[in-house]
Amino acid sequence: MIALPPLMVLLLCFFPLLLPAQMVVQPFALFLDPLHAEGQIRIMTGPVAGGPLRISIESGTPEHGSTSTSASCAAWCSVDPEEFKATAGQEHTVSLRVQPPADAADGEYRAFISVVVEAGDTVVIPLHFRIGDVYSDVKLANVGVERTTEEVHFLLYLQQLGNAAYHGNLHITIQDGKSRAVFESRDPVDIYDRGTLRYTLPASKVPKGRYKIFLDFDSDRVDLGGHALPVLPKKFTVEIAMS
Repeated sequence: MIALPPLMVLLLCFFPLLLPAQMVVQPFALFLDPLHAEGQIRIMTGPVAGGPLRISIESGTPEHGSTSTSASCAAWCSVDPEEFKATAGQEHTVSLRVQPPADAADGEYRAFISVVVEAGDTVVIPLHFRIGDVYSDVKLANVGVERTTEEVHFLLYLQQLGNAAYHGNLHITIQDGKSRAVFESRDPVDIYDRGTLRYTLPASKVPKGRYKIFLDFDSDRVDLGGHALPVLPKKFTVEIAMS
């Protein structure tokens, strides 16, 4: 079965995340722009949760951290309050504001917000600040295969194109030399700068031979609502030989 990589863990959906000690943080992502430069983070504590919380804003993306080449808006951000003691059984609101410089170029600027509770549990919320004309696409940079005695890993190396992160869906089908599907799935994909998708199958189901990988990308992300950037569908077909 497929083993989803960390970058495909959808922080960008808008369903609440339940932390240990019954703490819920919303939203899972913030999309802001110069006309809507303020946002709110809601932290709901359960009847037995509570204690100190700390909010920080860092450059980069959750996957790549500060090593990301994404244009950062972390220095433009402020949160109030940065630290406070959460009261059990109550909802707390943290305000966030982005003040970009007047000469900032068009594009999507990113950072990630970390909500850290006393026990060390952390929620990461991606922040997207879009200025002017933003657009995106995705490129298949390379494909690889890693084989062990027990597993076969199909690796897709993807690259973001344009000045905004790519958020779409990937329908992948892997066929053997007799055109029989050995694997198929459709999953949401989020690419910041570049990322690697790993699909892991039992080696017993993928004997050595020739395989075709069919990739079908689309941008129909209903979970993002009006924040989804329209991108033309894109298809790739790759042949791989394992000897």
